[in-house]
Amino acid sequence: SVSAGHVGGAEIWKGQFSHGVHSLQEDWIVLPRKLLQHYVEHPFVFSLPDDDEDEWPAGAIEVLESAPGHRTYLFEDADGGQHARTFQCFVLHPYFVEMKRREQEERDAYFRRGREQETQRRTLMQLELAGLERGRRPYEIASRTAGG
Repeated sequence: SVSAGHVGGAEIWKGQFSHGVHSLQEDWIVLPRKLLQHYVEHPFVFSLPDDDEDEWPAGAIEVLESAPGHRTYLFEDADGGQHARTFQCFVLHPYFVEMKRREQEERDAYFRRGREQETQRRTLMQLELAGLERGRRPYEIASRTAGG
């Protein structure tokens, strides 16, 4: 999978590839050299908030509501006080936002169809069992449930 977006004004490309029999996944990222040190120090700003592996900065105790393209974390001080720090973060390109939305819709539809098929299968099994209890043969029940 591939996605693109930006951190600040710099374009970023990210993705994953699978290899081997066990479907091992490796993440990759392409970014300008000027962001390399930023990536080393704050890798969490290059992930999306809803990523499975969304990292937090060291010492962060909570994520606060932030403006688009930013992420604000709450930190606890050694003296028990708290302070917030905001980071400019990866923003997904609108094309990939739409693609991600469509993929989610397709997954939802796939699982919805699976649930409907399972419900139909269970209903048919219940009808067959009820028919068998009354002494009917399975093909007679199937023809009646099919409208024949």
